[in-house]
This record gives sequence, structure tokens and C-alpha cells, in this order.
Amino acid sequence: MNKNISSRPLLVATLALMVVATSFFGFRSGASAKAANITGVNNVSRRSVVLNISSGDLQNQTVTVKITIKNERTGKEKVKTMTTSLGSDGSGTVTIKRLKPGTQYTFTVAVGPTNGNLGDPSNSQTVTTLNRI
Repeated sequence: MNKNISSRPLLVATLALMVVATSFFGFRSGASAKAANITGVNNVSRRSVVLNISSGDLQNQTVTVKITIKNERTGKEKVKTMTTSLGSDGSGTVTIKRLKPGTQYTFTVAVGPTNGNLGDPSNSQTVTTLNRI
């Protein structure tokens, strides 16, 4: 008897079970998140800024955040990647450090599950750090 033929029903059943479990538990392997929003800025200092972010489709989980930081005076851009936890409403904060005093920056963020793809970039937010004392 051909062993490949007799194992096919088991393989089909296993794949069907994986599809059902994935749908039931909401796992989205490789899925992208929706675009995030920068909903506000607080704690602006000479060297750091806290951005309030929101991603409505990613509640109660730790996410990866890619932050694009553009120095408006020089035009140079940097990208930082970090993780943060989002609450039940999909909101959280990220702190950007090592900024220059008295400098205007424009920020955008992209958010996604730690094991998935990032969503589209957010709206931009422009902030000026405090001057030196």
C-alpha cells in the first residue's frame, strides 16, 4: 500500500484545524497593521519628546514602532525602531531621546505587531525642542 495516499487525510485535517484555530484566535501571520496616528505630544524637553500614538486595530499588545525623525533645519532623517505596549483602546506612548536643543523636528510613526508587518506611516507631527538654558 502507498503510504503517501494514506497520510493525505491526516495532512488535510491538520491544515483545516490550523485554519480554524487561526481564524478563531485572530492570529494574522504576516498581516500588516492599519496606519497609526500621532494623537499628541507631551513632555517636550531640550533633548527628548514623548509622542502619544494610537493604532485602533492593535489593542492590549506589545508592538513594534518605527519612528522617522526629520531635523527640519538640516533636512536629515533618522529612523529609530522600538517596542511599546498599547492599551485596550490601542493607544500608547514612545519617548524619543538624544535630540538637539532648540531644534524643530517632524515625526512620523509606523506601528505593527512584533511578529508582523508594520502599517503605513502616520500623520506627521512637528515639534521644537526647548532651548538651552
